[in-house]
This record gives sequence, structure tokens and C-alpha cells, in this order.
Amino acid sequence: MVQPGERPQVRALRRWYAAAWVLFGLIPPALAVADQPDSTRAPTLALLSVLGLCYPITETFPGNPALRRNTFLGTLIAGIGAVSYLMGGAASLLITSLPHFWILAGSPRRAVLLSGAATAAAVAAAPSTTPRAGSR
Repeated sequence: MVQPGERPQVRALRRWYAAAWVLFGLIPPALAVADQPDSTRAPTLALLSVLGLCYPITETFPGNPALRRNTFLGTLIAGIGAVSYLMGGAASLLITSLPHFWILAGSPRRAVLLSGAATAAAVAAAPSTTPRAGSR
């Protein structure tokens, strides 16, 4: 339960985390695709931009806060999977995004399920590096 005196600290903590998420989660994949072909670079940068804009929208606009959080977390899961597919992995984005699930999910059980879904999306979307059976 949040105490009345803790509100500014919680708000400050969320701002610091948002800055760390951008710095360590969104910028590394953006830098990593700088020398990639346009077919990889453009969609990856577009996805990272959408994810970067979705978080402040979640915290800014009035309305149903649970709906905004759930929409953002769903977008985050899909974005992690898409970036993982485009880049062949998205470990920094996944790892730095995990606190989002714990901050916004509403319960520990839901946070575990959502962070597991994000991990599954990243692993499932990453191309396999092992050769297929019968191929040389």
C-alpha cells in the first residue's frame, strides 16, 4: 500500500526507471541496427519509437488507468517479439523491460505471467541458429 508521503518518491522512481529504460533498453537496439539494411533498420527503429512513445502516453492521458497499462504491456510484449525477430534477439530490451511488468501489472502473479509471455515472445521470435535436419 502506498503511503501518502511516498507518492513523490514513487513518481521519481518511475521517472528514473523510464530514463534507464530508454538509455539501456531502447537505444542499444537502435544503435545495433544502424549498419543494417533498410529492410531491418526502418521497421526496428519504427517499433522502438512506438514503444518509446507508448510509455509516456500510459502515464499522461486521463482515462481508465488499467486499460492504458494493459494496452501498453500488450504492446510491449508484441514489440519485444517483433524486435527480437527483426534483430535476431532482443535481450537488452527484454531485460530492461521486465520492471514494467512488475510496476504496471497490478499483482505478482500477473507480473510473472506477463514477463513470461514477453520472454516467450522474444525466444520464439528469434531465428534459430541451429541447422535444420537434412540440410548441409
